[in-house]
Amino acid sequence: MQKRYDLLKWAEHQDSYIIEDDYNSEFRYIGKPIPSLKSLDQFDRVIYLGTFSKNLLPAVRCCYMILPDSLVESAEAMLQQQTQNCSPLLQRAIAIFMRKGYFEKHVRRMKITYQKKQQILVQTIKEQLEDKVEIVGQQGGLHILLKLKNTNADTLIERAMKVGVKVYSPKKYWLNPDEVSYIMLGFGGVNSKDIVEGITKLKSCF
Repeated sequence: MQKRYDLLKWAEHQDSYIIEDDYNSEFRYIGKPIPSLKSLDQFDRVIYLGTFSKNLLPAVRCCYMILPDSLVESAEAMLQQQTQNCSPLLQRAIAIFMRKGYFEKHVRRMKITYQKKQQILVQTIKEQLEDKVEIVGQQGGLHILLKLKNTNADTLIERAMKVGVKVYSPKKYWLNPDEVSYIMLGFGGVNSKDIVEGITKLKSCF
């Protein structure tokens, strides 16, 4: 929390804006939810982005942006020149879905579903890979990171592909990609049986 307050103070001092991409905040499994920067922003310095791709379905192709008051007028002028590629009918349907309280109920149900999958994933990793990896980022979201011990990430990803397991490199999110020794595992669209089978196959790749 203190880092968030410090960041907001920095933005005000620098006369800058912070872009907050909060696409996955509904799914937090450990501890209390962390308030978004936007909800803490007393200086009107946060541009808040969200999407329905993870909490509803990707095919909707619908996202949203909450702007500081000082940017609304210029954004409206810019958006008048843009082509809207999200169906107005779907936007209307989502609005009704939210207004009647169905979206909130849906998110609660999905959180329980994803939490069970994540628990199975974490437990299986601890049982089969405990001496080979360190789990990072299990508090929430639909993926976790594994910090590798004495294993090259690129080599492991290549071996995993050969046995039919897709794991990903998070290198593109790092300032110094060559220092990265992590792999990323998603579990949102995988059933419990396949999670266990996938980690078993992954173990053979070390």
